[in-house]
Amino acid sequence: NQRPLTVQLILRLASVYKVDPHELQGEARGSVAALKEVFTDPLLVGELPGDQELIELAEAAPNASAAVIKLFRAYREQAERLSDLNELLAREGRATALSGARLPIDEVHEIFERRPNHFAALEEEAAAFTSVLDPGDDLFGALKAWLKREYGIVVKVLPVATMPNWRRRYDRHSQRLFLSERLSPFDQLREVAMEACLIRMTVAVAGEIQALKLSTDEARRLARFELGRYAAHALMMPYQAFHAAALRARYDIDVLRSRFGVSFEQAANR
Repeated sequence: NQRPLTVQLILRLASVYKVDPHELQGEARGSVAALKEVFTDPLLVGELPGDQELIELAEAAPNASAAVIKLFRAYREQAERLSDLNELLAREGRATALSGARLPIDEVHEIFERRPNHFAALEEEAAAFTSVLDPGDDLFGALKAWLKREYGIVVKVLPVATMPNWRRRYDRHSQRLFLSERLSPFDQLREVAMEACLIRMTVAVAGEIQALKLSTDEARRLARFELGRYAAHALMMPYQAFHAAALRARYDIDVLRSRFGVSFEQAANR
């Protein structure tokens, strides 16, 4: 696994087996990029001296690499859910009693899974918001400027040691939105976009929540966060432009994430 194939041997293999030489590269490159994302997490920073071990892992043990990536993404998703729930309860100034009955978050997920994942009102609001922001190539900067200009909200990134259990936290008294350095630049953008959308699209989000016909206030609060995340993606990846780009790229997620400056998961979700 240490010696690269010579050019002559690669060309000979391609000729004999009638394959494109590029196909012989396999999927290691994509795995290396995903593994880099894993090892940039603050918990793992410094564990590897460079990229060579990641390359060797991706090439020599692709299934193990895929498992590590899958585990990391599941861990990150659960951390996001817990952080959102923490913030939700903190904003309400109350704790919740969890019984053996169906959890509100389960009710929300079941309803979202049963219906088409498209909220026309939020798409329209996102398009209008984009026109107001006129972000150019810097949506993150445009959103931060809008929050500060319109509502006096300042966005600040804090070390993990300062916010060990939060991805984001809004301090209502100081009007500051704190983001954890644990977040990738893509996730920082989504969190700021989500905050801005929930402020600007209050009426549209409330209308969608009412249409979902949820049974408890807790479920309605959780749905608000899910809809805020949807609106953030709609702002980051405008529907018409994203759909047209997806058709041109034949739904190549890597192409789409690069074009819109988002993560693989965000592009795939959209």
